[in-house]
Amino acid sequence: MTTAPTSAHSSPGLRERKRAQTRAQLARDAFTFARERGVDGFTIDEVAEATGVARRTFFNHFSSKEEAISHVVAMAVHESLAELVHPGATPGVDDCAVIEAFGRSDLLETIGRVTRALLSPDVVTTFRQFADLAGSHPSVLPHVRQVEAQVRERAAELLANPSFGALDPFVARLVPGVVISALSTVVLRESHVTEIDGPAPHAVSTDEFVAQLLHFITTGIGPGEPRHTGPAAPSR
Repeated sequence: MTTAPTSAHSSPGLRERKRAQTRAQLARDAFTFARERGVDGFTIDEVAEATGVARRTFFNHFSSKEEAISHVVAMAVHESLAELVHPGATPGVDDCAVIEAFGRSDLLETIGRVTRALLSPDVVTTFRQFADLAGSHPSVLPHVRQVEAQVRERAAELLANPSFGALDPFVARLVPGVVISALSTVVLRESHVTEIDGPAPHAVSTDEFVAQLLHFITTGIGPGEPRHTGPAAPSR
């Protein structure tokens, strides 16, 4: 029986998918062990065994347990951003008024959409678990900044894509900074969202949180508030 010829592109594509699956599983297994035992409570050999690969395979993907753990956060963010609604979709009910009051700014709408995507329970919960690990294991701390940088790069890449709206490259890099700051206030429980924290004190809905963010961006420092632009002039 003659076997159908294999496409020149199918094998590399399959290999890349399998490689990505192995990388993801190694990261998930390392993250699970870290949450159950702490970062120092398991070995790379145990991670490799749980995933069903050789120890050397682990090092083909990650240089350390900490890097593997941080990849779980990057995956959660990537998946959440990939599910963003198409351009022109209706923003959240509570922030429609803010957007319309300022001429339905495409930039405001974009900030709202990206913020809402990253405020998914999966992203916030994963970030919180990662932050807890970083707080109790100094070896994880350097990877916190790396994850934030990865989030910025991924979001900026998405925002600069023509299919999303093709924001100006400079603006596309500013937006993720605003969004990450908003996400951090929820991750660190400086602001509570009902979909994630339940009926916590002073909790608001995701739509209310995004509306507050957009309102702050559009109003900035209110009229009459002092603006400190430099040292005061000496009195005469």
